[in-house]
Amino acid sequence: MNNHVTSVNFTQSASDSMATDCTLAVGWARYGCQLSSWGANSYGQLGQGHAEDKLLPGEVTPVDISIQSISGGGGHTLVIDDEGNLFVCGSNNKGQLGLGHTRDVSTLTKVQLPEGSVVTKATGGWDFTLIITAAGELFVMGSNTFGQLGSPGANQVLLPVKVNVPNEEKVRDVAAGLRHVVMVTVSGNIYCWGAGRKGQCGILVDNKPPNRLTTPVLVRIPESQEKGLYEMTSKHRITLMGYFYTYSRHVSSVVTRRLPCGAMHHHDQTVTRYLSLMTDRDQVFVLNDQIVTRYLSLITDRNQMYFWGCNKYGQCLKDPSHCSSVTTPSPAPPRDWTLSNLSSGWTHLLARTDEGKLYSWGRGDYGQLGRSCDRSCDHVPTQIPNIPRVLDVSCGSEHNLAVTEDASVFSWGWNEHGICGTGDEENVYKPQKVAALSKLRIQLLGCGNGQSLVYGSEIT
Repeated sequence: MNNHVTSVNFTQSASDSMATDCTLAVGWARYGCQLSSWGANSYGQLGQGHAEDKLLPGEVTPVDISIQSISGGGGHTLVIDDEGNLFVCGSNNKGQLGLGHTRDVSTLTKVQLPEGSVVTKATGGWDFTLIITAAGELFVMGSNTFGQLGSPGANQVLLPVKVNVPNEEKVRDVAAGLRHVVMVTVSGNIYCWGAGRKGQCGILVDNKPPNRLTTPVLVRIPESQEKGLYEMTSKHRITLMGYFYTYSRHVSSVVTRRLPCGAMHHHDQTVTRYLSLMTDRDQVFVLNDQIVTRYLSLITDRNQMYFWGCNKYGQCLKDPSHCSSVTTPSPAPPRDWTLSNLSSGWTHLLARTDEGKLYSWGRGDYGQLGRSCDRSCDHVPTQIPNIPRVLDVSCGSEHNLAVTEDASVFSWGWNEHGICGTGDEENVYKPQKVAALSKLRIQLLGCGNGQSLVYGSEIT
């Protein structure tokens, strides 16, 4: 029997601790708010009305909406407004924008869903998109070559189509990897489908990972002393990037034992935390508090984390010289810090603690880890030094954005196409402030594979 899981996700929305004055605006251009983007733009994913890369932040072509969530996929961008409408732009060669055609779009365009639908989350894979509505329905569009849309048949879908969830369960959360999906239902069941050769679907068929799954399949989490996962509210954080995704939802109060994340405290206490589900292109993480990209992780009410999928660079917290993949959910070792939320890129992860510190692990040869490591990768979570208290973080494929308590934005990692916003294309090996955003008070941030976006108000 599964532990009770409550959330999965991958876009980026405002942290509860961050300012939210822009969310009250009718439109960002009218109220001193600004949505800015930079980086790769071959498909118009920056939403600026053209298809040229931008080495520095520029304003997205204004739309008369206020924004609650920003995320990105392989080459497309997803924005949810305060009324639950979804706006998209960028790559559309497989219909991943859900607009009924396969032409790329360079300005934010509204997606048509069934009347009355309120979008609560949108997350993108490499060339497909997942949407959750307030009614607990899951809609998909884009490529289905690896079964990532959860239904056999057409190789691509150009308009949002509802997924037939087993037992007609309502969907609480979902995360997209490069070509696979992980979903959590309101009853706490976990399902995976899509590409599975590296173990990212968390099940074995004839004692080996299946090449792909075309319909949702139940994933079993090992029994342990943890008897349930946090209950969560509908408010959630999504972090979308490249091939992987992370998801965090605000957890409702529960009685739990608490120590540093993953351990038990001596005293029961009521706490609120984040549960997140994240999946990268080849892994999934499920944590008792969060779920991470590229691996699947689960978090129980005692903050136990589970990982499975590709471990080539130590993403699943195991030494890659001894373990190249984790094919079924495996518990993570205890940590001496308390996890608040997780974000994942293609082959690296970032964990933010409740004190605003950042820990990184996985691949680091482009500067993704924001710190030095002895080899090109590091499977041991290690704190990133010399960065102020972090309120929110998002990973792209191999770059990162973080907003600090003074509403400044820091970037580091792979910088081709200028995705770190430094004005050049030199990789950034330590977090550095994005100087071009110094006049904005940032409230939302999000990354795609090679694009970066932030939403904030002008500092007066």
